[in-house]
Amino acid sequence: MELSLASAKPSPRAAAAAAAAAAASSSLLSLRGRRRRVGVVCAAVSSGEEVFGGRRELAGVQPLVEALPPVARAVVELAVVAAAAAAGYVVGLRAGGTRTTAVAGAAALGAVSVAGAAAVNSAVPGVAAAGLHNYVAGSDDPTKLESSEVEAIASKYGVSTEDATFKAELCDLYGRFVFSLIHPGYEDLEGTEVETIIKFKKALGLNDIDAANVHMEIAKRIDRNAGVGQQQAFEKLIFVTNLVFRDAYEYLLPWKRLFGVHESQGCVHVMAGTSSDYNASLSIMSVRDRSLTKTLIDDVMRESAKSLYASLLKSIGRGLDIGTLIEVRRSQLAYKLSDEIAAEMFREHAKKLVEENISTALNNLNNRTQVVEEVKSILSFNGGDSDHEKRVEDLKMLYSAYAMEVLSDGHLNDDKLAALNQLRNIFGLAKYEAEAIITDVKAREWTLRPLPSGDGDGGGAAVAPRCTTNSTATAFVLSTGGFTGNPFHDYTDVLIPAFITAHRFGGEVQFLVSSYKSWWMNKYIQIFQQMSRHDVVDVDADGDEVRCYRSAVVGPEFHRELGVDPTKTPSGYSVLDFRKMLRGAFGLDRATATPSGDRWDIRRRPRLLIISRRAARGRVFMNERAMADMAASLGFDVRVGEPDASTDTSKFARLVNSCDVMVGVHGAGLTNMVFLPAGAVLVQVVPYGKLEWLARNTFAEPSSAMEIHYLEYAVQLDETTLSEQYPADHPVLRDPMAIHKQGWEALKTTYLDKQNVRPHLGRLKNTFLQALKLLPHDKETMN
Repeated sequence: MELSLASAKPSPRAAAAAAAAAAASSSLLSLRGRRRRVGVVCAAVSSGEEVFGGRRELAGVQPLVEALPPVARAVVELAVVAAAAAAGYVVGLRAGGTRTTAVAGAAALGAVSVAGAAAVNSAVPGVAAAGLHNYVAGSDDPTKLESSEVEAIASKYGVSTEDATFKAELCDLYGRFVFSLIHPGYEDLEGTEVETIIKFKKALGLNDIDAANVHMEIAKRIDRNAGVGQQQAFEKLIFVTNLVFRDAYEYLLPWKRLFGVHESQGCVHVMAGTSSDYNASLSIMSVRDRSLTKTLIDDVMRESAKSLYASLLKSIGRGLDIGTLIEVRRSQLAYKLSDEIAAEMFREHAKKLVEENISTALNNLNNRTQVVEEVKSILSFNGGDSDHEKRVEDLKMLYSAYAMEVLSDGHLNDDKLAALNQLRNIFGLAKYEAEAIITDVKAREWTLRPLPSGDGDGGGAAVAPRCTTNSTATAFVLSTGGFTGNPFHDYTDVLIPAFITAHRFGGEVQFLVSSYKSWWMNKYIQIFQQMSRHDVVDVDADGDEVRCYRSAVVGPEFHRELGVDPTKTPSGYSVLDFRKMLRGAFGLDRATATPSGDRWDIRRRPRLLIISRRAARGRVFMNERAMADMAASLGFDVRVGEPDASTDTSKFARLVNSCDVMVGVHGAGLTNMVFLPAGAVLVQVVPYGKLEWLARNTFAEPSSAMEIHYLEYAVQLDETTLSEQYPADHPVLRDPMAIHKQGWEALKTTYLDKQNVRPHLGRLKNTFLQALKLLPHDKETMN
């Protein structure tokens, strides 16, 4: 099955197009710039005659021009002029009897012959244009036209392809061809139109300026008020046009004229008619006008792209053929369809397929038990709290499923690696994301077993392998797989448990990391260097190395989320010791939120940090600027931070540590509370949906042990964007617990992924005032 846009096969629309052709065949378009006439015929690209009209007959001197090649024509013209001059000389001599009358006669007949030769020459471009028309119209498949054929026709008649008459014919052919692909009617685009038009434009040798003028004139001739069919044709034209010209369409195509934005509204648009005037193109448009036009075009582009993408998805069956998925991804990018929309459409399609017949879907994946969850998770976002996980999760799931197949025999040879790298590039996955998936697939199970003692005499007892490396440190086998990449799980599942286990060894511990991710380790390497004096080892890539230790620990000890139970540690160390270690790792100055005594130090005023989610999916502050202004009016030094996967951990840790109050929506970077100084205040904005229990377990309880004050702001119904998405009586708004009963995925998708918040400034102000009262800053230091 071919899904690529490169296919240029004609579409069988001839029956419907033929009737439209008769009605439109007389429609002429006048191209601005140089004077040109372009006939536009509404027809399907099934044969040249149906698209471009019948054969064009020659008249007058044109048959003579057609019969003579350029060189012969020049010789004949010279001969005719010479013969006419000679005849005139003879006639003049006989009539007047003098040499003077003979010369006059020669001049008279010579002038007539020159005029005739000029007439012949002036007919050449028209004959060449007719020859081009007849050649293309006579083609069974005009999409196969090559530029060399056009140049050969021009050369045959001795004209330039830039000749005005010949160029007008090129534009005429191009206009008829484009219109045949987007003709009025209810047929959807097939997805091949863009590449087909680009190929035909290149074959004709038209530059972008000339081609864009043709597109604009076609658009002007479509009566958008004449019915749904005409409106759809106009929308299809906008879609294919913008994809044909890509980044140049904004200044090549003044669509605003067609949307009824008048010159008086602040727009001047001068469009040059030839490539030599390319740099003269000028577009000066007011921000309002440009925004209006762009919004309308964006709407058309989005809906057309969705329609094409939906057609592609219909071709995907239950089998997850990797080649098909690659082509769908390529087509999505070609259609300029956003990842977010594509992900939603693909998820719904895959979900429907799985629901129809899950057993068939699993059979197509070789019944591998590891892939069951992959199929169930197609296009589901797995619910992390960091911006790292805003990428389209379907691509990760599919990449993982494919990785399982290529690694099923336990080996990753060069061919397999090349295939995985190609898939990663096409899917748009970052290298560290692909590494994370591969390491999860390759995850090992580690156990400690005593080695039976042997006397080395061959009595059958196991003999210890020869050590290649000896160490007096304790080996600590630790996995960084699972949900790492999500800050909450980074600390809850790995970093704090690693601290609990390693701290007792006073640095004499070496981390042997399984499911090693270089990007992840680079992010937190300062923490590991605080816990150990030894290099971190990627144990999965350790080859045949035999490392010998006096003792070893496999796996970390877990106490609670973001916490340490001091009653379970050897010397009673707690999460406060972990926070002290973080200050050492990242060079954090403030252990407590005590204000500076220096009146010129800006930190004498309490600093408030708003954790932003402007680029994230869900849980965004819709009135962030108003929140910041209100906080500033209370005396706060307001900062806004937007952490994501690429954020420098050290820099962001120092920003958080410099603050006295941190505000954020649940799951939107609040884990950074570990960097706040003692005595600071954490304000958790809890999304609508009865999520207080979740907020309490994840951040309210840990904050107390960290000596951080905790305040909670619960979003009400009139503060959530869910009220704009659902009717008032919908269970999502009226009965959140009914959604809870549907399971975690339903709860997460509804109340975390799809909800943004707009806190009421009056209520939030009261919360900020409470925070001020909890800080050791008095009014004098704030003024």
